[in-house]
Amino acid sequence: PRSPQTEEKKWAAFVSHFKWEAATDARYVKEKLQEKLQQPIFIDSDDLHVLTKLKTHVCQSDVLVLVQTKSVLTRPYCLVELITACKHGVPIVGVCVSNGPNPYNRVEAEASLSDLDETLEPGDQEQLRSYGIHDLGEASYLLSCIPKIISVPIDFSASENVLEATFVDLKDKIDTARCNGPVEPPLTREEWERQKR
Repeated sequence: PRSPQTEEKKWAAFVSHFKWEAATDARYVKEKLQEKLQQPIFIDSDDLHVLTKLKTHVCQSDVLVLVQTKSVLTRPYCLVELITACKHGVPIVGVCVSNGPNPYNRVEAEASLSDLDETLEPGDQEQLRSYGIHDLGEASYLLSCIPKIISVPIDFSASENVLEATFVDLKDKIDTARCNGPVEPPLTREEWERQKR
């Protein structure tokens, strides 16, 4: 069961991304979504003034928009944001980058999330612990919903018209996610553990 929503919603969306792979693209996503939704959109480079408030900002968002690039699901801060969204019932919508130098690979993503005890470096595990995430098995289980989230494919080098249509689609997906609520892990924890063996 999820904890009740007690945080007041301040943001229409929280844009989660790996800066090294998608800083410019994430800013573009923020600007386009702000234009479409006519509401404030959170991005860390503008709105995160104190690192300890990171989880609070996720909880204050209607949805978390994950800019899906090659290594985003290996980054501790991105994982903290996603785990927080999963624990607090914040729906997650993906923007899937399928071309360019760092395209997202769903199979690799699923593999990297399946066992954070194995796939994360010790320093990255320590970073998660500093945010109160101590049970990496539970974190892996919660994140097993990520491959099942709604994703909108995007080509940032496409024409203005194509990008416009993409953001209309993304707005629709966000509206749907707001209504439908979060995606749950597809299996119970026990079924998931059995399947992994």
